[in-house]
Amino acid sequence: MIKHQSISRIVSKNRVKSAFALIMSAVIFIFVLASVVIGLLTIPDNITPERGRRVFMLFTVNSNLVAAAGAICILPYAVDSLRNRWYRLPKWVDRLLYCGTLSVNMTLVFAFSIILPKMGKVAVTGMNLGLHVICPILTIILFLCVENSRILTYFDSLLSLIPYFLYATVYFVMVVVLKKWRDIYGLVDRLGAVGAIAVMTFFALSLSAVLRIVHNYLSYKGSKRLSKDLLAIEDLKDRYSYLDAIDQLASLYVNNSSDMVVPLDLMQEITNIYRELTIEEAVGKYVEAFLKKAKEMDQKTEN
Repeated sequence: MIKHQSISRIVSKNRVKSAFALIMSAVIFIFVLASVVIGLLTIPDNITPERGRRVFMLFTVNSNLVAAAGAICILPYAVDSLRNRWYRLPKWVDRLLYCGTLSVNMTLVFAFSIILPKMGKVAVTGMNLGLHVICPILTIILFLCVENSRILTYFDSLLSLIPYFLYATVYFVMVVVLKKWRDIYGLVDRLGAVGAIAVMTFFALSLSAVLRIVHNYLSYKGSKRLSKDLLAIEDLKDRYSYLDAIDQLASLYVNNSSDMVVPLDLMQEITNIYRELTIEEAVGKYVEAFLKKAKEMDQKTEN
C-alpha cells in the first residue's frame, strides 16, 4: 500500500493554502472597510473634495469594495477547506475576485502614474494608503497565489471589465453629459471624452489580459507540481494500482471530515497518471471507498 503520510503531505499543502486564503481575505476586507470609514469621516477640502458621503464618486472606493466583496466571499470556503482539507472555490467567486483584482490594480497603476505626480503624498496617505497601495497589493497576491487550479478564459477577462465599464458609464454621464461632477481624474480635460474612454479601455483590456496570462501560467505550474508530487510517491504507477491510490485518499478524508469530500484536482491528476481511468470512474471508485470506510468507522464506534 502507499504510505499514508505521502498523500497526507500533498493534502497538508492545501491546508496551508486554505489558511493563507482565510487570513488574506480577512485582512483585505478589514483594510477596505477601515479605509472607506476614514474617507467618510474626512472633511472635504479643495484638494480632496470627494470625501464624506462623496467618496462613493471615486472609482478607487468602488473598485476596492468589489475586491472586498470577492475577499469576503472566499472566507466561508476557506473555513470549510480547513475543515475538509481541500481548498476549492466556485467559479463565480473566482470571477468576482478577478473583477476586484483588475479594478483595484487599475487604481494602483493610475495612482502612481498620474495622481502621485500631480497631487503628491495625498495619493498614498489617509484612506488612499489602504485603497491605492495596501489593498491592491494584497488582492493581487490573493488572486495569483491562492487559487491556482482553474484556467481563466477570454470570457472571464471580459467579465472582469464589468466594474470598470459600469463606473465609466456613470462617470461619462455625470461629467460629460450632465456636468454634475468635476473631472476628478483630469482625463476628459486632457484627452477629450472619446480619447479618455479609448485610453482607459485599452489600459483595462491590457491589464486584464496580463492578469489572466499570469494566473493561467501559475495554474499550469501548480498542476504540474501536483502531478510531480503524486508521481514522487514511490513510483506510484509502477508499484501501485489506481485502487490503492484512491483507497488511501478515501482513508485520509474519511478520518478527517464528517462530510464527503471529493478532491477533484487529485482525482484529475490520478487519471492523468493512470490513463486507463476516466475521471467519472475515479470519482465513482473514490465515493465507493469513502462510503465503505465510513461504514467501517461507524461499526467500530458502535462496538
